[in-house]
Amino acid sequence: MVARYSLREMNRRQHSRVPLGLAVLCVGEHIRSDGRVTNLSMGGCAVQSAATAPAGLPVKLRLSFPYKRGPLEVELAIVRWSRDGTCGLQFIIVSTKAQERLRLV
Repeated sequence: MVARYSLREMNRRQHSRVPLGLAVLCVGEHIRSDGRVTNLSMGGCAVQSAATAPAGLPVKLRLSFPYKRGPLEVELAIVRWSRDGTCGLQFIIVSTKAQERLRLV
């Protein structure tokens, strides 16, 4: 299931989102889960996963791009919302190199 956003929510976004399907590993306190990124932007992403991640949980992310060498790592992301097996994450700490790779997406 893909998260749905109202037009008002989308207009508040700082960064446009790109729909896609990337494998991701989320690691945080008491959580380690594989999932799928359903959309991605410079400032965050939405992830589908069987694990439930509560809002406010800090996590590290490792996104796997099939056409790029090596994963893209997000040092720190915060779960902003979670519902129906999908959660929204805001990127907090992203290396300059990872930011450059995000721009290419």
